[in-house]
Amino acid sequence: MRLVYPMVKLLHTAASFAVMLVSLSLIGVIAMSVAPLAMGGMALEENTPFEIIMDEETASIVIDGSYDIVSTLPYDISDINASVSIDDGKEINFEVFSEGPLVVAKNGRSTLEVHSEIFIPSTLMMILAANAGSEEDGLYLPLTIEVGGSYLERIISVRASVNVKAVISDISIPPITIGLEDGDGNPVTSLEEAAKITADVTDIPGGEYLDDLPDSAVITVPIDGYDVNVIMTKTGPDGDGNYTMTIEIETTDGTTLTDALDALKAVAEDMGEGETVPIEIDTGTGTETIQLDPESVILFADSIGTMLEALT
Repeated sequence: MRLVYPMVKLLHTAASFAVMLVSLSLIGVIAMSVAPLAMGGMALEENTPFEIIMDEETASIVIDGSYDIVSTLPYDISDINASVSIDDGKEINFEVFSEGPLVVAKNGRSTLEVHSEIFIPSTLMMILAANAGSEEDGLYLPLTIEVGGSYLERIISVRASVNVKAVISDISIPPITIGLEDGDGNPVTSLEEAAKITADVTDIPGGEYLDDLPDSAVITVPIDGYDVNVIMTKTGPDGDGNYTMTIEIETTDGTTLTDALDALKAVAEDMGEGETVPIEIDTGTGTETIQLDPESVILFADSIGTMLEALT
């Protein structure tokens, strides 16, 4: 019996030592796997700069570009979801592209090809909102690219993001003059009372995008028995090559714009799969009808609301 106890104790000690070695090995592996995270682990690198073009046939602004998702980690990053949003870091944050799940191999890279088509008026509203009051020269669309995924069998989450200003024009936008009216045409000072808003911008230098815009366009959005009209008028160029742009947004029955936009979003949220809202666009050469899906309708309503808040 005196010989058995020391042997059991020795075996127990050996087993404990083995467990300790395994634990230390696991800790070492995890430490080596996690250590690169201190340096970032995952990053975004520009591949093809964002290009913004106007497609008049589909009445959309097209955003194209690509970024590489780069990993410096010793194991794969999985379940990566990527998104691109119009984001000015303040009031504007609208997702316009998403893709996933993606996988980036260890110490590898994967290219994220971005292609987004946005209803032209929605984009113009967000451009105006993003640039209102900006002291920077030029006209731009603020974009945020975000990616997030799982590492070490979902033990750790990794993320990366980058902010980009997609340049539309290097021209500076002069101050915008705003007028608000109620349903009877009387001036008001509160957005909550307004059934019509008029935004005027004068002395805008000509440029590729402005030159391509039609001289006038009336966009009609139906909402349960009445319409919201967005009327855009361009005049010029004058002797200095400058234009004047006027944007009017009004309801046809005196409903306040705030209530009309809420109603429009409610219509979109109640729509079923495959349903669309017919939007009429009259550019003076004939009226075309395009069909907007629920997401585009909501984005349109939100973009108008955001522009109104930014300008007033």
